[in-house]
Amino acid sequence: FPVTITMRRIFIPDPGMKFAQFDLAQAESKLVAYLTIPFTNERAYKNACLSGDLHTTVSKLVWGNLSWGTKPDREIANQPFYRHFSYRDMAKRGGHGTNYGGSSAVIGMHLNIPREQAQTFQDAYFKAFSEIPKWHTDIKIKLATTRMITTPLGRRCFFPGRPTDNDTIKSAIAYGPQSTIGDVLNLGFYNVWQKYDKIFDPNNPMEILTQVHDSILIQYDPKDEDWLLPLIQKEMQVPIEINGEVCEIGVDIQCGWNWGKEKKDNVYGLKDWNGKDDRAPPPETSLLDRRPSEIYGSC
Repeated sequence: FPVTITMRRIFIPDPGMKFAQFDLAQAESKLVAYLTIPFTNERAYKNACLSGDLHTTVSKLVWGNLSWGTKPDREIANQPFYRHFSYRDMAKRGGHGTNYGGSSAVIGMHLNIPREQAQTFQDAYFKAFSEIPKWHTDIKIKLATTRMITTPLGRRCFFPGRPTDNDTIKSAIAYGPQSTIGDVLNLGFYNVWQKYDKIFDPNNPMEILTQVHDSILIQYDPKDEDWLLPLIQKEMQVPIEINGEVCEIGVDIQCGWNWGKEKKDNVYGLKDWNGKDDRAPPPETSLLDRRPSEIYGSC
């Protein structure tokens, strides 16, 4: 069965070691932006991805009638849109589903909002980012003519399903960004594995434990944290050329003493690392004496 974010806190590093997770930052959105470059001169979605806060920028472009400029943009974007969603929530979740060809009915079902609200969002979204529906149309044409999609790294996939079938179309739309993410991550993974993993040299400072689509998890000695994590972050940043431009995907770092997220009931979980982690390590106890509910939080 799938390991949920909450359940991940039961996974801990070896004694005296610490976890670090390296995530490709907004990778899928950025790849969509570069894949859609040929379909617009304005490159609105690419500019939004490079703005520093994609989802707030999308909110400004989609809902231009909000009181932008009267407060910090992010504060305005966090205002309620519908029920439990802010405008920024809708820009993030609705935008992701729309990028991958989700209809208003599907978006509404997954987000538990009326179809009419989802349709209103998509109409404004496609108006702000006209390159995205044009990219969708190009994918449909490729399916109808060759049934083949080729990623920026040259990986090809043949889609044997009916080219007009909605599931086939959505799979083909998602293939380019998602396949490329896996390849970019694995290229960085290989760089780190070859240079720093103990499998090559027992004196190396870390061990790669797992890869999860757009991230890798390592364990390392905390005394090496200050110099090691920036080096691995740099190795994970693999630039690729897409439509004549260089796409560079950032890498976020989180570290901690278990694989769950840091919360009030999980104080040793993964926490954003921006050069320093001031937390003290958990108390040292034998494996049999550990009490997860007290040390690592309840699951």
